[in-house]
Amino acid sequence: MSRLIERYSSFDSDIQSLGAILLGLEDPPPWNLKEELLKPVKSSNLDLPEYGQPLLAAIQIALVNLLASLGVVPDAVIGFSSGEMAAAYASCAITAKEAIIAAYYRGQVVKKLDRKRGGMAAIGLGHNQVLPFLKPGVTVGCDPSPNFVVLSGDKDVLEIVCEDIRKVNIGVFNYRLPSSVAYHSRKCKLPSHNISLDSLADVEQIICWKLGKLTRHYLHPIFIASLQQYHSILLLLQS
Repeated sequence: MSRLIERYSSFDSDIQSLGAILLGLEDPPPWNLKEELLKPVKSSNLDLPEYGQPLLAAIQIALVNLLASLGVVPDAVIGFSSGEMAAAYASCAITAKEAIIAAYYRGQVVKKLDRKRGGMAAIGLGHNQVLPFLKPGVTVGCDPSPNFVVLSGDKDVLEIVCEDIRKVNIGVFNYRLPSSVAYHSRKCKLPSHNISLDSLADVEQIICWKLGKLTRHYLHPIFIASLQQYHSILLLLQS
């Protein structure tokens, strides 16, 4: 990351601008975006959602801008999970400011989860191949490709599932992700009364409204989102 910041002044400028946006919030982070990105691996806080969500979004937003400056622009963008905000930005559905704020508050919500017992693992097998190994408490969080899945769920059960897979599928990619949150599993759900961040709700409304407005005018790049509410909007507009 330091290479991009040092080599491309525009990338550095974007990171600093996004950091300034966060510091200007009513409840800003007690850390600096650029300083966190430049930290060595051993002292990095990237694995913590309140840091990781906005840090990753900032990198993605800055990369979108850097590629655009080099003449590389997308015809279509697919968003998934924590990449949803940057994907919406890349498709011109929302601004960089809206994207980084959404990512920041997403991290604030996720940090409320019980992170002591959650975990994720990347497995080099297809969906149907891992199903026989699953146990209560662990599920297929996502299917990035036909021969690759990400498992998510209870940390202790996940350890057993990964070991069972390793014994039968020797040499197959089997890696525990450095995440304390079991994203895309039931452990990632919060009681509705715990999600009371007005700023998050405001940003979600802005994203949904803007996506609907842009879709009505069929502007490009096309934005394909993985979130249920966005799919509902697209289906409504197309009906």
